[in-house]
Amino acid sequence: MPPDPFTGIPADIQAFRDGWTEITDHGHPYEVVLARDFSDDYLAERICGTFRNMGDKVTSSLVSLGKEVSRASILELLLGDVAIVRLEQFTTEMLVKRNFPPLVPYEYREFLYTRWYRSRFNLSNDKSFSQFTTEMLVKRNFPPLVPYEYREFLYTRWYRSRFNLSNDKSFSHFMPPLSKSLDIIIMDPHRFATIQSCTRGFSQAGRTGSEDSDVWMEAGAMLRKLNELNHAIGVSPDAICRLVVEDAPDPVLCCLEIKTRVSESTIAKAELARKKHGSFVNCYYGDAVFNDCVPAANRSQVLHQALVTGFQHGVFVVCKLEEGQGSIVQIVAIRISTEKRDEYAKNLCKVVNLLLGFLHNEDVIARGILMDSDFPDWVTDPQRTILKTKAKLYYGHLKLITTEEGDLRPTKPVSIYKHSTQYRYNKHKPGLDKNTEISDRVAFHTTGPFEAKYVFRMLDAVMVNAWRAYQAVTVISPWLRALGSHPSLAQVRTKLNNFVGVEDFVADVALECLRCLAAQKAIPLFPADVPQEEREERQFKSEFSEYKRKHGWPIRKFALKKFASDPFLKKLRLCTFVDHRPQRIRDVQPVIRENGTSQKVVRRKCVLCFVPGKMIPGTSTIKSKEIANNSTYMCPTCMVVLCKKTVGNSGAKSCHTLWHERHNLEAEGSKCRKRLRVAREMNDDEAQKRKLHATNASIKRHSPAKTSQQTQRSQTQVAINDPQDPQDSFDAVENVVEHVLENLMEMEHGEEHGDEEKEEDKHDFLDMEEYSDGSDEKE
Repeated sequence: MPPDPFTGIPADIQAFRDGWTEITDHGHPYEVVLARDFSDDYLAERICGTFRNMGDKVTSSLVSLGKEVSRASILELLLGDVAIVRLEQFTTEMLVKRNFPPLVPYEYREFLYTRWYRSRFNLSNDKSFSQFTTEMLVKRNFPPLVPYEYREFLYTRWYRSRFNLSNDKSFSHFMPPLSKSLDIIIMDPHRFATIQSCTRGFSQAGRTGSEDSDVWMEAGAMLRKLNELNHAIGVSPDAICRLVVEDAPDPVLCCLEIKTRVSESTIAKAELARKKHGSFVNCYYGDAVFNDCVPAANRSQVLHQALVTGFQHGVFVVCKLEEGQGSIVQIVAIRISTEKRDEYAKNLCKVVNLLLGFLHNEDVIARGILMDSDFPDWVTDPQRTILKTKAKLYYGHLKLITTEEGDLRPTKPVSIYKHSTQYRYNKHKPGLDKNTEISDRVAFHTTGPFEAKYVFRMLDAVMVNAWRAYQAVTVISPWLRALGSHPSLAQVRTKLNNFVGVEDFVADVALECLRCLAAQKAIPLFPADVPQEEREERQFKSEFSEYKRKHGWPIRKFALKKFASDPFLKKLRLCTFVDHRPQRIRDVQPVIRENGTSQKVVRRKCVLCFVPGKMIPGTSTIKSKEIANNSTYMCPTCMVVLCKKTVGNSGAKSCHTLWHERHNLEAEGSKCRKRLRVAREMNDDEAQKRKLHATNASIKRHSPAKTSQQTQRSQTQVAINDPQDPQDSFDAVENVVEHVLENLMEMEHGEEHGDEEKEEDKHDFLDMEEYSDGSDEKE
């Protein structure tokens, strides 16, 4: 019998002799409990505690910042401004390096929200019908939705399956109509693809592209060599199993590798391979069946396990995980030839000897420790510390499994070699698989560099955390407070399953963020040498272009109201960066209709002082006449007609000047209309006086000499009683009666409708003081 290889090992770690009890981090043995008791007594309590703490923390943070608790605010809280600023900085460096325009503020957020919203075309059945399918069917002139109609069912089913579209088709067919119906901004698809490919999480300043002097290239070359050694240090198969082989008298040992597929694409590939080759497959390493059933990323792993263990067979198991339930898709039994292993070992040793040859020096192994003189110059100090620590265990284990003849022998399981991280990983593997499943639902699958995919994976994790935090704030925390007792794990899962799914949550929060972003102001990034005035001018012109693109231009209806209430239009008419000098209407570009035709601007009434006419409801009687200044000038930037006339005293300003100076435009328009109304009334009175004076002069010219008593009578009586010229008497009576009737109508109109204009007249006359120069008092 060979000597006991474990002589000298302390008895307290020789657990392999009689089995071992796993020890916690605090030195206490693990308790053995039933799965049901563990779920209800331990797991449910921990889950509820986590949700409760998460909800309280998120709520208190938002309240302290003065924000409401909503989906968008929770997402913004978890994202953080610092992380977005860093991503904008690094991505801008990559964009500039590739000769693309730099990012402007809010553009990267717009990209993120659009990316999340774009990824959600693969929605739940209910949301896809309510938000997408019906609208798009109507847009494409498909028949309307009628229940139980088989032909319509086929159309809808086919169209519903196409929500997982390519990037170009989704932007060209889906996003534009959705942007109009949902009132969101849409990013240019080419700009979207550019930012997506240039997203980075580290600085790009040091990457010059020179292979001779670039530090990044040297580090990248070393990283590639180390990646080739990711399996060279050892193997960790999921299990060692016995495989019954037809040409072997006894079962053979082999490594078992289990791969779980959670995404729809990988599950579909695995099921396609099962449909083609069967549930259990026998193949050789490298043949066509092997390449169909084993993904390229796992092929070298199978070969390396056979090389390290010396086995000639391997088993590759493909499983799928859907809604937390796992099942086996396919089992692949692989025979690995000696030639394949030798070829792999030859290629592997070229890299191993170059990078790790100093660790396998016979003198170092006999010594059992590493010294500073054993390391090459390229090894850094932190790497030397790690290797010195790990080398003692490695050399001790090597001596343990090496026989006196120099052969290697297997060893029994020794739990001391496993650290706490390995224990936690094995115990929480189902949770990791669930995390991978949920992350795949959020991910926007696309091709791109690894650096960008890494950043997006972290951002998608933030989105999943926001979903959980929203569950904690709106569902779990209120439910636990109302319940008053500890619920079971089944109750917690039922409560969470009734909440909105992660796919629909992403769609809702992305849509909410896009709507909020539409109200933000994008401030372009400019070089440091650009003056502040020029930066503001460029910023405003960029905002103006975006406003015209989204809302249309010019403003066709309710111009005064919109320019007075809309924040951007108010900023536009008061801005000094653009040209507000009056131009004749014919010099302004023609208005382009929606159908592509053009027409000359035909509006001639000033929008500031125009008083529209009114009719008495239900009749054709004019309540009040239209009062307006007809102008041949307009503002070329605001695209509104404004008169250059001044109404009132000598210090008054024109409507064009007031439009571009006054902040309260509605009050200013009321003043202008009041001044214009007063001026028109005064003009009407003067015209009436001149008309009456002309009538009296005509009567005197056609009448005989009068006595003093007759002279004292009114002109009306003279004209009526004078019998010498009947025609002149008739004309005089007609003029006087017409004048009296007009006065009576104005008096009646003032009595019936004066109350509704009283407040407006009061307000307008109170504001007239700043335009008065005292001439009214003299008059």
